[in-house]
Amino acid sequence: MITKPTNVFMVVLDQKRLAKHFGKKHFPVIHVSNERNQANDLSVYRGWMYGGEKLGVVRVSRQIVGRSAQSTMLLEEMVAAMVIGGTLAMSLAAVISWRWSHVITDMQQATEQMAEGNYELKLKRIGKDELGHLASDINNLSLALGAQSDEIIEQEERRKQFMANASHEMRTPLTTMSGLLEGLSYDVFPEEEKSRAYELMQKETQRLIRLVEENLDYEKLRANKIVLRKQKIDAYKMISDLSNQLSNKAAQEETTIDVLGDQQIMVLGDQDRLTQVLFNLINNAIQFTQKGQIKVSVGRQGNATIFTVSDTGIGMTAEQVDNVFERYYKADPSRMSTKGESGIGMAIVKQIVTLHDGDITIDSTPKVGTTITVTIPDQQTVN
Repeated sequence: MITKPTNVFMVVLDQKRLAKHFGKKHFPVIHVSNERNQANDLSVYRGWMYGGEKLGVVRVSRQIVGRSAQSTMLLEEMVAAMVIGGTLAMSLAAVISWRWSHVITDMQQATEQMAEGNYELKLKRIGKDELGHLASDINNLSLALGAQSDEIIEQEERRKQFMANASHEMRTPLTTMSGLLEGLSYDVFPEEEKSRAYELMQKETQRLIRLVEENLDYEKLRANKIVLRKQKIDAYKMISDLSNQLSNKAAQEETTIDVLGDQQIMVLGDQDRLTQVLFNLINNAIQFTQKGQIKVSVGRQGNATIFTVSDTGIGMTAEQVDNVFERYYKADPSRMSTKGESGIGMAIVKQIVTLHDGDITIDSTPKVGTTITVTIPDQQTVN
């Protein structure tokens, strides 16, 4: 049941008494109604008293609306609600549609740029809904593709550098051997020079073989295709044997090799690979030290074995130290060429030490000398 607004009626019983109490000038404006109470009205009566005297009756009534009118009003309200709700829904749908269309257009443009090789773009993530997650995934994909692209470019540069360096390294011994063979074929060498020519060709052949083996070894190390056979090794005996083996070469440079350290120290590692590391380090020290001194020592620090190779040679600049572990890098190309080295030894050293979960550092001063420290920990990951 629905009611319409309330009507208020006042019935004055005595006009004279009303005028007496309020005065003629201030007579209140009163709506006087003699309407009878209708069947569809709900009325309440109350007497109007003033100064102990009854002046009239106040009637408050409200009309009751029937069922037919009630249904009409409900229908009108439902239609109005539907119109308002539909308008709001359409407005909201338009806003959402515009937002999604805008974001999807940005994503489409981003994927097109990625297809063209632009991986530096970054979509702005809006909200945490499906579109926001998709934008985040596209950003992650862009970063991953960018990293892969950089890696491909780097690998291509390495390949070009490898081909250039390998060609250069092989050209010298091949040219030497070609000249010697031509001279021997035409019998231009005196009899006493022939043995020297054969010896030189053998040396250049060994140089080529070493170059190929070192490159193959380095690639296996980089690809982690080398299986280390780790065991406890007598560290002091290892450096002593290497020093004795290279002492004659050091003597040719008028350089001495001193071995220092605790004779009871053991190191965990692959003996062949660690021997390869220390051989390279001592051999390099000999190449760059004339009339000097080389100290090879072994000791302990915490839970690791420390090898140190120190020389009083020509030393290196900071730039040379930063690049010394790069493949084919030569701190002194003129000396390295005359010594017949490929410039790949230190790169192999770095890889072997890394496979042992170790570390290698270089402290060098030009014209003063170089100290290389190799740290091999006791606890290592299983290969």
